[in-house]
Amino acid sequence: MTIRIHWLPVVAVATAVAGAQNAAPQVLTLGDATRLAAANSAPSVAARYRADFARGRALESRSALLPRVTASYSDGKRTFNTASFGLPLPGIDPTGKIIGPVRTVDVRGRVVANLLDAASYGRLLVARASVDAADLEATNAAQMSGAAAAAVYVRAMRADAQVRARAADSALARELLGIAQRQLEVGVGVALDVTRARAQLAGIRSQLIGARSERDRSRLELARVLGLDGSTRLSLRDSLPAGAPADSIPGEAAAIALAQGRRSDVGVAAAATETARRGLWAVRAERLPSIGVFGDDGLTSNGYANLLGTYSYGLQVTLPLFEGFRIQSHTRQAEALLHEAQARQHDVERQVATDVRSAVIELASSREQVGAAQERLTLGEQELSQARERFRAGVAGNADIIIAQLNLSQARSQYVDALAALQMARVSLARAQGRVTELP
Repeated sequence: MTIRIHWLPVVAVATAVAGAQNAAPQVLTLGDATRLAAANSAPSVAARYRADFARGRALESRSALLPRVTASYSDGKRTFNTASFGLPLPGIDPTGKIIGPVRTVDVRGRVVANLLDAASYGRLLVARASVDAADLEATNAAQMSGAAAAAVYVRAMRADAQVRARAADSALARELLGIAQRQLEVGVGVALDVTRARAQLAGIRSQLIGARSERDRSRLELARVLGLDGSTRLSLRDSLPAGAPADSIPGEAAAIALAQGRRSDVGVAAAATETARRGLWAVRAERLPSIGVFGDDGLTSNGYANLLGTYSYGLQVTLPLFEGFRIQSHTRQAEALLHEAQARQHDVERQVATDVRSAVIELASSREQVGAAQERLTLGEQELSQARERFRAGVAGNADIIIAQLNLSQARSQYVDALAALQMARVSLARAQGRVTELP
């Protein structure tokens, strides 16, 4: 017996895996990440589906104002109890007797239409306002997703910068270890300096491993918030050490005015208030009369041979006189919902102003922090340079240079953190003004 192995599927799978691993990374800017998350993230997609659901509800509400056309057909038999007639009829036993079965054939069409129904029209207006609110909620969800993606993108930039900082620390530690070993070989150094340098290099290597791990995890988190597969390779076009952005700090009044006009959550709150207002109008409209027409036409008989046409039509007016205080209770509930929506709208407007003011303060403070961190970084580099010269000259051990190296490492980390905070302040201001998806 010969066993044949078909390698084609295996080769195809291996080729697909290799292709996925060797695929070019997707290059993203900060703005690209916000727009991609706004379009593809799970909250944004779910919000758009909720908006579609609201449109379906609005279409259902509209059906109450459109004519309803039905067709019916029946062919059956029925028996009667003469005692249920309630009237003495000739030839009918009033004590009760089963008569029949009587066959009935009926083929009929029926049309019912509302000419005036203020309550149904009010409910349609409520449904349309709900559609507007759902669309604004979808926009708000997109803005929130974009802001979340921007925050993760900044964390990924910070992780990249920390890897570069720790790599620079590692290169410096190797250089200092080489100097200590050469001094020991020529007899101008001591073994303790070499041991200290090796310990310092081992510690920095551990920090570099942790920084690389944090960078890889930040890529996974960024892919998740962007709605991408975890195997997607991402490359960040932006970087933190590029320096502080040159955009100016906006005026507080102008920034708040822009935010009030563009923030989607302000629109959501206003749409909720309008929905509640229309809901109150619809409830009050239930007190008004409704006017409709009806008509039917069809054939009926006790068999198909004797079918004759019959019809009915008319005008129907319905006026609620007393419904057990149902309309009154619904009115009070609708008024409460309107007052609640108005209170929430006012709170959102105040929150927008607070968000903008806080973002402006944070942006100004972050700019100053970057300047202070940059100055400390410059001083740390000078301290290390001076300690290195003393160490090379043999007038001091490497204890001073290790302290200077630690100070420089901390200064680098502080500078990276300050740049990341500045980028986050820019994102916060853009989110506060409702333009996070317009970031470059």
